[in-house]
Amino acid sequence: MENRVELMQQKVSGAFAKAATTSKAVADCAGSGRPGTSDYKNAERVLYVTGEITSSGQNEYFQAILKKETGVTNFDRNRLNPGRNGVATSAKFEYATIVTAGNEAVDWKAAVKVADFSEECPGTLKNSETMFEDSVKPLIVLPVSELHNPNVTRSNDELYRSLGDLRVLEADTDFKLTIKFPEGAAPLDAAKRHFFRYTIRVGETVSR
Repeated sequence: MENRVELMQQKVSGAFAKAATTSKAVADCAGSGRPGTSDYKNAERVLYVTGEITSSGQNEYFQAILKKETGVTNFDRNRLNPGRNGVATSAKFEYATIVTAGNEAVDWKAAVKVADFSEECPGTLKNSETMFEDSVKPLIVLPVSELHNPNVTRSNDELYRSLGDLRVLEADTDFKLTIKFPEGAAPLDAAKRHFFRYTIRVGETVSR
């Protein structure tokens, strides 16, 4: 475990150093992980966003979130506040449902706060594409099938899909998360309400 963490710290610091050449926000934290060179250090964290899937086509999910709220998202609404730069190292997609009948009035935020997100996605959703992007470019673009593992695993690490090309999540930048369904695909089962949790493991800058 220690070797994995040390190696990841090195990769994260390298990604920050590369991004620092074009971003002042990242440059202020680029020395993190090297004692004595910054007021920040790298810490392994997870960022997550949840939502309710109510239609097919292409939908963006941060727009339904008004604030940082435990169980809903730990982004600062749809961004990271100053100093919260991160480097994405892996990601996962989880799924949950509740029966529609009798639960029509349940607020989706209340539903995701108690969901265990252990269900297997239906085929239409597995074949959909996720795109996590900032205001300039896409950062993570992968089909749900690459990020979704409903199987029992030996460790939590196996639930995540590693990202070979580490992407910097820059502070004070707006983010979007879009799910795009296959054209002409059958809609999800109307007898259920459908929820997801999209989680990104990051090396995040935090104050020393």
